[in-house]
Amino acid sequence: MDIGKQLRKVRIEKELSQTDIVRRSGITSTYVSRVECGRKVPSLKVLERWAQALEVTLSELFSDHFSQLPIPKPINPEPVDRATLELLRLFNQLPGEDRKLLLFLARKMASAKLSG
Repeated sequence: MDIGKQLRKVRIEKELSQTDIVRRSGITSTYVSRVECGRKVPSLKVLERWAQALEVTLSELFSDHFSQLPIPKPINPEPVDRATLELLRLFNQLPGEDRKLLLFLARKMASAKLSG
C-alpha cells in the first residue's frame, strides 16, 4: 500500500485541499506534497495528525488493506525478555484494527531495514 496515494485519495474524497490539511494539522505544505507524491513516509505521529485533519481514525486510513489480514497468533512462543512481554501485553490491549495497523507498520519498518 502506498500511504501517500491513500492519504491523497481520502483527502480528495473528503473534498479537502492540501492547504486544508496544512491548516488543520500544522504539517508543512512541502511535507504534505512530498508524502502524497511518495517521496516521504510519514511517522506514526504525523499520520495521527493527518488522520485528525481528515476527520478519520488512523485505522480507517488503512481499512482497505487490513480488511483481509488476520491477526497472527503464536503456536509455540519462545521464551522472551521483559521488553517483548510488555510489547505483547500492550499489543493485546489494542482494538483489532489498531493491531492490524501496528503489524503493517512493523512489517514496513522491518522490510525497509532489510533492504536498506
